[in-house]
Amino acid sequence: MNHQHDTVRTPDLATLRLAMRVLFFAMGSVFGSWASRIPDVKRALNLSDGALGLALFAGPAGEFCAVAVTALVIRRIGSKAVMVMGLPLYGATLALVGAASSFAWLALALFGFGFACNYYNIALNAQAVAVEVMHGRPVMSSFHGMWSLGGVAGGIAGSAAASLGVPPAWHFLAAAAAATAAALLLSGRILQQDPPRKTQGQASRRRGRLASPGAFILLLGFIAFANMATEGTMYDWSAVYFAQVVQPAEHLVRAGFVACMCAMVTGRFLGDRLVARFGPVRVLQAGGVFVACGIVLACLRPSVLWSTAGFALVGLGMSPAIPLCYSLTAKSRRVEPSVGISLISTIGFFGILCSPALTGFLAECFGLRSALLPLAAMGAGIVVLAPLLPKAEACQEDAKRTAER
Repeated sequence: MNHQHDTVRTPDLATLRLAMRVLFFAMGSVFGSWASRIPDVKRALNLSDGALGLALFAGPAGEFCAVAVTALVIRRIGSKAVMVMGLPLYGATLALVGAASSFAWLALALFGFGFACNYYNIALNAQAVAVEVMHGRPVMSSFHGMWSLGGVAGGIAGSAAASLGVPPAWHFLAAAAAATAAALLLSGRILQQDPPRKTQGQASRRRGRLASPGAFILLLGFIAFANMATEGTMYDWSAVYFAQVVQPAEHLVRAGFVACMCAMVTGRFLGDRLVARFGPVRVLQAGGVFVACGIVLACLRPSVLWSTAGFALVGLGMSPAIPLCYSLTAKSRRVEPSVGISLISTIGFFGILCSPALTGFLAECFGLRSALLPLAAMGAGIVVLAPLLPKAEACQEDAKRTAER
C-alpha cells in the first residue's frame, strides 16, 4: 500500500537527549552573557538604579508578549521550526543590546531580547516534555541544568571579557554567532514532528467548548511566578548588588551571580534523582526554604563570603521549580504541554516582569539591601503552595472521569 508521504524519522533517545542538552546550554550561555555584563552596560550608559530597573522591565515585557503567540505558532508549524528560528533570533537580539547607545535603544533591544527568549524557550521546553515522556523517567531537571551550566559559562566569559576590556558589543556578537551555529547544526537531531496528544481540552473543543486550564496548571503557574520573580531579580541585580553594596575588588563583582548559577547547575543535575526519591512536593518545598534563607543571609551579612554563600543558597533553591512546573504539564488532562507551558509562562513571567523593576524602585527609596528582602517571601510562598498540587491533580482526574461518562 502506497503512502502519500514518508514517515518522519525520529532520532533515537540518546541523540535527542544530547541535542536537547546542547540547545539548553546554548540558550543559557546567551542569557549568562547578558546578565554578567549588566554592570558594564549600566556604567557605559550612565544609568541610575531606577533607570536600569525601568530598562530591565522591557525584557520581561517582551517575554510576556511572546507567550500570547508562541503556542499558536507551535500548533501551526511545529516546535522544531520555532526552535530553529528562535535561537538565532535570540542571539541576534543580544547583539542589538550590546550595540545600544541610549536608554531608549537599550529598552527597545531588551524588549526584542525578551520576546526572542520566550519564543525559543516555550518551543524548547515543549520538546523537552515530549522527550521526558518518551524516556519514562525524570530528565527535565538535567536539561535545565545544562541551561544553568550555559549561564555559568556565559558569566565566566563575561567576567573574562570585562577584565580584558572587551566591549559588551563584541562579546555579545560572539555569543550570538555560537548560538546560531548550534541551532543550525542540531536542527536534524531534535524531534522533527510533535507527538500527537489527546487531552480533555481537545475533547472539549470538539464539543464546541473551550477547556479551562484548571487548578493544577494555575497552581504550577503561581509557583512559577514566585520562582521567576526571584530568578529575574537575581539575574539582573546580583552583580549590581555586589558592585554597590558588597563593594569587592573588580574581579569579584560577579562572584554572587556565578555562585548562584553554579549552585543552580548542581541542584538541577541532582534534581531528577531527588524528585524520583522524594517526590516533587518535598523537592519544591526544600527549594523554597533555601531561597528564603539565602536571601536573608545575603542581605543581613553583606560581605563577599556571606553574600556569595547566600546567593549560592538562592541558586540551589531556585533550581527545581521551573523544570518541575514544565515537566508536570504532562500530567495535565486539560491542555497540551505547549499550551500548559505557555499558560505557566504567562503567570510566571509576571514575576520576571514586575520583580526586577520593583527592586530598582525599592532600591531608590530604601537601598538595595532592603529591596532584595521581599524575595524571601517568594520562597515561603512556594513552601505553602507545593502541598496543594496533589489535591489539584486528583481533582482534574475526577473531572476527567466525569467527562468520560
